[in-house]
Amino acid sequence: MNNQRLHSLLVVFVTLQITDDRRLAKADPQSVTAVSDECDELEFVLALQRHFDSQLAALIKAPETQSKALRQLELATAKHTGTHLELAYTLLRAITSARRAAEEASKAHEGSLRQAIHEVSKRIGQLQTASTKPGTAGATYKSAGQDSKTSELADGLTNGCKVMFTGTKPAMAKCTSKAGTTDQIRQAGAELNQMENIPYSPAAQILGYRLAVTIQSKSTPTGNTKLTNKQGCGDDTTASNNGKGITGITHEAHTAKPGKRGLKSNGGCKQPSSTKVDDSFNPTNLAYAICQARAVTIPNAVDVATQKVADLTSDSVAQQVALTLLKRSAATSTDAAEKAVTDFLGPKHTQIHATFFTPLTKVDTNLKLDTETAPISIEAASSEGNFGKALAIFIATAKQPALLGSKESQTADNNKEADATEITGKKKD
Repeated sequence: MNNQRLHSLLVVFVTLQITDDRRLAKADPQSVTAVSDECDELEFVLALQRHFDSQLAALIKAPETQSKALRQLELATAKHTGTHLELAYTLLRAITSARRAAEEASKAHEGSLRQAIHEVSKRIGQLQTASTKPGTAGATYKSAGQDSKTSELADGLTNGCKVMFTGTKPAMAKCTSKAGTTDQIRQAGAELNQMENIPYSPAAQILGYRLAVTIQSKSTPTGNTKLTNKQGCGDDTTASNNGKGITGITHEAHTAKPGKRGLKSNGGCKQPSSTKVDDSFNPTNLAYAICQARAVTIPNAVDVATQKVADLTSDSVAQQVALTLLKRSAATSTDAAEKAVTDFLGPKHTQIHATFFTPLTKVDTNLKLDTETAPISIEAASSEGNFGKALAIFIATAKQPALLGSKESQTADNNKEADATEITGKKKD
């Protein structure tokens, strides 16, 4: 191997190493790095909850919006059967239908968003149990008594004195906003795709709390006495010569120190093991759900009614359908596809809503859904409850004369054939 080739290989190796190091050292966004305690971590997961809630709402709403427009366009197409407007509305239907299909496909990822919301909500509940508030812990005491079951702690300590109590830590102190920091953390949803890690406080720091206990003793405590202000047990209640005193048990404030949990492992989302999936404090559950949900793409499909014709001339579906309706080929000229769209919808400055949707808001005298109600507009008739009836009215209005004529013609032919059979005794082939 010559020196020039060796040099080239070394350059490539160093370049790859630098790139890999940069990838490994990629910094998390400020919404992650600004988290320093349980209150910050709570703000972080609340921000993610808002983000995923918003995404889920958009994912569900988008197809509904397109569906309503699609029903209006189908009714308009039926109303204008046999006219130029029928083709224009057919083109708009095709565009809207394609967009709705894309949005429906995205709904397959709805489960990932719901799982992320579930895991994030669990984490919010966990963090809300953490306490940063110092003060007296609630405690229920039982009488002091001899404890013969506990082994000797040291030589000569044969009289155990046991005090039973049930401690309750103080309610969590209300988290307050931190100037600058809180606003940074609330950007977690917007910065989700930049994250390598999420902040995560260990379960012991969330579930645990500190109790301060002071024990004073002299000589060897004997006997049983009830608890007093000194919480003592021995031959008197003052913890003097032969007694042991336990001061009131109080709660000491503590602050969680969030660590970091990677969102990916070996380049992909790490699924929690089957043995730990039911562990509410298993950080892999939260990391996996967030990793999966952030990969969901919410389609940015635009309502065709909000656009101009100019916006549709470059739409591939609009071009293809317009050329098909005109029985033309895009090869005829460089602007054949654009011209096909404008032939149906009008000049590029034409507003789709004003030209094609506003007329649908006007009352149509044909749309009298029953004998006792007044006529309604196509827009009103596009609701799911009225759509079928309205479509039937338009189809009947457009097709009835032709169908009736066909039926009359067929009946006349049948009558002539019957007469001929009676005369000749033979049926026409």
